[in-house]
Amino acid sequence: MTTTSPTPDARRSDRLRALAVRLSVVLAVAALVLGTMVWRALDGGPTVAADVGEQLPLRAAAYGRTVTLKVPGGEVAVRVGAPVETLGYGLLEVDRNDPRWDERPDLAAPEDGSLVPASWEPPLAPGGSVEVRLIVGDQRVDLVTIVPGDLSSLRDDPTSVAVGVEGRPGVEDLTVEVEYDGLTQTADVASGEIDAGVAEALYERDRTFSAGCAEAPSSCEFVAADPDSPLRPTWATFVTSDLVLYPYDPALGWADEGTLWGAVRFQPFGVRSAENAAGDTWSPSRRSAPVVTLDGAEPVRREGLEASTRDVAGRVVFAVDTDAEPRELVVEQVLSFTGAGAPQDLPIWSRLPLNEVG
Repeated sequence: MTTTSPTPDARRSDRLRALAVRLSVVLAVAALVLGTMVWRALDGGPTVAADVGEQLPLRAAAYGRTVTLKVPGGEVAVRVGAPVETLGYGLLEVDRNDPRWDERPDLAAPEDGSLVPASWEPPLAPGGSVEVRLIVGDQRVDLVTIVPGDLSSLRDDPTSVAVGVEGRPGVEDLTVEVEYDGLTQTADVASGEIDAGVAEALYERDRTFSAGCAEAPSSCEFVAADPDSPLRPTWATFVTSDLVLYPYDPALGWADEGTLWGAVRFQPFGVRSAENAAGDTWSPSRRSAPVVTLDGAEPVRREGLEASTRDVAGRVVFAVDTDAEPRELVVEQVLSFTGAGAPQDLPIWSRLPLNEVG
């Protein structure tokens, strides 16, 4: 029996018929989907319109760009979605006792307005109150105020909302503001660009300077301020922490523009006595308040370090130019003596060159 193979024209005709069938199916499905969308648009379906400025909780985080702004003690991540005209009922976290939602309506934007989805993740341990706002053109919406220690607000309040706003803004019109102790940082949602102001140092590597005296036993010690003094202090060692530069201090607030705070802790271990060349010794009866300077500058704040009959520890904070590199700490103190044959006061000091760590 002879078998005849299909001609090229027959094979091409079969492929065209198969393609036509598939195309017909695709067009039919597309027509059905389009028809359904048109029917729903014409039908409208139940909706509840948001008011301008109203915030309605969402079940899940908004889909959009996340901007992360740093604050003392942590960071705040805010995600903002593109403005829309409606949000489906399934996205809403509604009060089921509210009769407005009995028919499971979608959420509609205010008249001639839009809905902007927004979500945030609060810092775990903020050092102070944090205010988060959404800026839409000229409109300002307060999203949340995070108060340290107020766990109820973090537990009960929503962290994802749809905000009703005026007009038809684009993503380029959206800005996030985060305020901490009077300083407001802004983040452009479209570009992700952050204007941090004096908080910029929070986004950079910490600058730390060491005097080599941070660990005990310490080799750092006081010597007589006058090299010709007949007295010498004995066992006059101390430790100092590294000098750390930072933009915000809980007691002082934000540093001025162009400066950072620089803090160091000081812990003396006690001057046992003062001794002369003959080996005679006297125990100090009083120690003056230590004077600590950084490159000749006085601190803007002192904690502890008072005059006393015993050694006292404490902390000092300096204002440091952002472009400067701290070079030297100097610690000075005066020892006083009482009793028969007691010597005059003995000024002592220590000069501590600083080296940047890392």
